[in-house]
Amino acid sequence: LEPFIKSSGHSEFVYPSPAYGFAQVAIAACCKKHGKKAVIFVAKRNTLYKYTQIAQSLGATICQVPDGRLVVVSKRAKDYVAASPTTRHMIRWGASDPQTLENLIKSLQKIEPKMRNKRVWVCVGSGTLLTAMAAAWPKTRFMCLIVGANHDM
Repeated sequence: LEPFIKSSGHSEFVYPSPAYGFAQVAIAACCKKHGKKAVIFVAKRNTLYKYTQIAQSLGATICQVPDGRLVVVSKRAKDYVAASPTTRHMIRWGASDPQTLENLIKSLQKIEPKMRNKRVWVCVGSGTLLTAMAAAWPKTRFMCLIVGANHDM
């Protein structure tokens, strides 16, 4: 994620996030580090979830969407990006763009010899981390705890 944000010509990175998603924190941290703007769209809540609070503390603009099921949150984020597509970029669900996945797989492969014939428990929300781990460690058995999202895996 960081190499993409750093090298992109866009000045704003927009992410439609589930309240419990950690990608909002990663995006906010990368944007802060590289002088870019993070804009996080989330469902409106009485109190921001802790990850959204962390993203906000890192400088992210938080856009709360009333009655915001994720499909509605995503639509609001797409509309926001469409208003200025040359300066704004929407980050895919789970930060799963091909470049980010490739960089994550390469990082995981560095520790691959230690993971041969192992069993790993992993929390799965968007599936991005599991996808990268499975590609990097093909002989590893994954035990998944699905959190936050329904996904066909």
